[in-house]
Amino acid sequence: MFTAILLACSLEGQCVGVAGPAVKTLDECLSGIPFGWLMVEENYPHMIVQDAKCVAWGEAT
Repeated sequence: MFTAILLACSLEGQCVGVAGPAVKTLDECLSGIPFGWLMVEENYPHMIVQDAKCVAWGEAT
C-alpha cells in the first residue's frame, strides 16, 4: 500500500502536509500526485506545494 504526501508552505513559513488515500501500487500513487497538487492549489491558495512523494506503508519516515 502506498500513500501520496504533499508538503505545502506559505510565504510566511507555515507548512502543512496533505496525504491522499492509500492505494495498492506505486504507479497508482504516482499518477494521483498531480490531482492532489491541484487540490492543494485550489483549497489552499496561500500555500505553495514544495514537494510530493509516495510513501510505502512500513517505510521508515
